[in-house]
Amino acid sequence: MTSSTFTPSISLLGGIIIGLSVTLWLITTGRLTGLSGILSGLVPPVAGKLPPAENTRFKLAHASGMVQAGIVLYLVDSSLFSLGSTDHPYYWYAIGGLLVGLGTRIGNGCTSGHGICGMALLRKRSLAGVLTFLTTGIATSTALQANHSFPTRSSPEQPESNAMWAVLAISIAMLGASILLDQSRWRDTLVSWFCGAVFSVGLAVSGMTKRDKVLNFLGITKSWDGSLAFVLGGALVVSFVSFHLIRKFYKNPVLDKMGSCQNQDDCYTFSLPSSESDNLDFKLIIGGWLFGAGWGMTGLCPGPALLVGSAGFPKVLAAFLPAMFLGFSLAIGGLQWWQNRTLQQQEAAAANAAAPFIANEPNAQTFPEA
Repeated sequence: MTSSTFTPSISLLGGIIIGLSVTLWLITTGRLTGLSGILSGLVPPVAGKLPPAENTRFKLAHASGMVQAGIVLYLVDSSLFSLGSTDHPYYWYAIGGLLVGLGTRIGNGCTSGHGICGMALLRKRSLAGVLTFLTTGIATSTALQANHSFPTRSSPEQPESNAMWAVLAISIAMLGASILLDQSRWRDTLVSWFCGAVFSVGLAVSGMTKRDKVLNFLGITKSWDGSLAFVLGGALVVSFVSFHLIRKFYKNPVLDKMGSCQNQDDCYTFSLPSSESDNLDFKLIIGGWLFGAGWGMTGLCPGPALLVGSAGFPKVLAAFLPAMFLGFSLAIGGLQWWQNRTLQQQEAAAANAAAPFIANEPNAQTFPEA
């Protein structure tokens, strides 16, 4: 592993920009920014129901904003994006991507959903999730580096420009689709696109799109780089303060006040999790283990992987991202199947429990008529 420079100031700035993006999306649309949830909403599950078109619309806009801003940033300063000095084969990235996709959906969050939004809302689930995937990522990366499982290459891997332009074309089509899905909500689409773009700026500035820097943070070795702690710190402080102020002074999101809905049932509200849903479960821990292992292997989580892949780095674009989206699909389909199976078992158990009472209930015809 090549050592990376300790950059607390620039990483803190990147974290603040990320926090501002998260704040803007919440105050305007009422939505929390969870990148694994946004990206997983773009692929159908292997089984179960498709996501509603309305959910797909704003996720397409946010993701396209991230991709397009990432490409512009790469063209302006390519040094912001790097796979570093390590030389892993395609299957290594594919395994890591699959683990990240499965883990973030089973655990229902990643570094943005749990690490920023959930922590800013003081949720126990998010604290447990962050501790789980962070400690697993540190343990995985430290162990792999200690065992010399990160072979080095003579020169950094270079992106493919043709692939980058192809991704840009796809992202423009995504933005067009998001507009066509509901033209009356063009303000929402524009805001979602802009928030995605700002989020990308924060990721790139902070150093999250430099794989060596992430691995040097996760691996506790002589080349340890603690810069990324300032990314989380900056984003978390901004989000914590702004979330508190928004909940105190805003009854509804800004777009709701602008009349950006057609009827009362279709208006904007703050989509904040309830306290009743803040319970720990085994899925959260399993998901954290899987995500942490994939993150520690590759140094990539959903947001940075999307940007690095969009810049045309072949191993991320052709191996990590497809495997991550497959993991999303498998996890969502598997969870839907499990929930349906559990519900059917509960209904069957309730019916069996009620059967003796129904059988022993006297029939009205057994009584003599008056």
